[in-house]
Amino acid sequence: MLLTILAIFIILIGGVFVVSAVIMGSNIKRTRTPRAKQLLIRRCRNTAILSVVAFVTAIVLLVVNFLPGQIQGRLAGDAAYDLTDTYATVLSGGGEEKAYLYLPSSVYADDECISLQNDRGEWFVYEATENSEGETSYRWINRGKNTAHYQTLSLGEQTVMTLQLGLDGRLYADGTFPFMMYDTDSKIYSGQLAKNVGSFFCNGNTLFYVTEGQDLYALGLNEYGQMGDSSSKNKTAATYIRSDIVSVSASETHAMMVDIFGNLYATGDNSDSQLGDGTMANVSAPIKIMGGVREAAVGNFFSVILAQNGDVYTCGRNTLGQCGNGSKNGTATPTKIAGGAIKIVASDKSAAYLTEEGKVYAWGANDKHCLSLDATAYFNTPTLIAENVYDIAMNVDGLVILDRERNIRVTGALRDDTAKLTEEILDIKAKVPESYLSPVEREEKPDINELGKDE
Repeated sequence: MLLTILAIFIILIGGVFVVSAVIMGSNIKRTRTPRAKQLLIRRCRNTAILSVVAFVTAIVLLVVNFLPGQIQGRLAGDAAYDLTDTYATVLSGGGEEKAYLYLPSSVYADDECISLQNDRGEWFVYEATENSEGETSYRWINRGKNTAHYQTLSLGEQTVMTLQLGLDGRLYADGTFPFMMYDTDSKIYSGQLAKNVGSFFCNGNTLFYVTEGQDLYALGLNEYGQMGDSSSKNKTAATYIRSDIVSVSASETHAMMVDIFGNLYATGDNSDSQLGDGTMANVSAPIKIMGGVREAAVGNFFSVILAQNGDVYTCGRNTLGQCGNGSKNGTATPTKIAGGAIKIVASDKSAAYLTEEGKVYAWGANDKHCLSLDATAYFNTPTLIAENVYDIAMNVDGLVILDRERNIRVTGALRDDTAKLTEEILDIKAKVPESYLSPVEREEKPDINELGKDE
């Protein structure tokens, strides 16, 4: 944006030079003395040269601004940016590591991938790397600076696509994606998908993104009407869905979105009443479910809703305790199961929420101990899993916890079978100054009945 403004300013200056050159050129014939004529010709020529330089500079700035440029390198990553080395930066003469300038501020889990975003807008992914001798080891790799969101999509053990949203609002893709328009020969898409993007959500088959103007677009699988465009036709190009949207979450068959007024909308498959409208009828256009909502987290055939006052609601399938209501009976409308939450996450058959005090409660399927080392097959009520937590994320393999000392802990298939949840599984090796740590911000809890009303 800054480059564009600068280019426009330089173009205006170049325009002034052109006008000046034209005026001087028209006055050459009127000049009475050879000396004055020669001087005017020189000035006219210099002004014309300056205008050309201005226009060329502006064109270069515009090309740099709009050219996708280094996207291949950004998506491919740079092995030189190892997180451990980054944290080893010594900022004091005494030799004490003060890595607070680089501390991660968020943790994410997509498919089989764990990633961190730090306070400098850098995105790190915990990935396997292979040396020249064929030995495999895991380490943190920098996947791009100035990154707002980075996601890796997998099909089994094979990575099929990476999506990267820059802080400049440009959404890039690299790889294969069902239903997307490809090059007819390679079937691989690589480049910029959209610009002016504020956030995106991709479940592997359907991609949603919200523009900075809060317009929602989607493309991909739409067999159940989960895109919300009033059809069940798959889309190979981005399709406008609706305005005033701030967040979206989706499974393979249904989606939920929240608008700027706190209203929750749902669309798609409703065979288990996962849309929460009290019926089992599928819909292909977003229908309003409730008001006063902060965000939604969608699992397979069930939904979790976080109200603006911290209450947690669920609806849909409950065969493995996914609704967390203390039974195996699902609910057709959002039913409150907890309070005091500031964040919710959900995966295929389980979910969790984080409280203001840094406690994590989880419920649903406990396959491969994806929630806890407890032998219980599933939890049908929110169960305390961890404390002293800063942020959480969840994928089909387990729960990822970023504690307030900025250590990463994992459960389920993400964890070594011999390790306990309380042990540091992935240690980012950063000493945290006490002054940096602060309790999670508390917000005044408004009345749920006064929220979500359209203006």
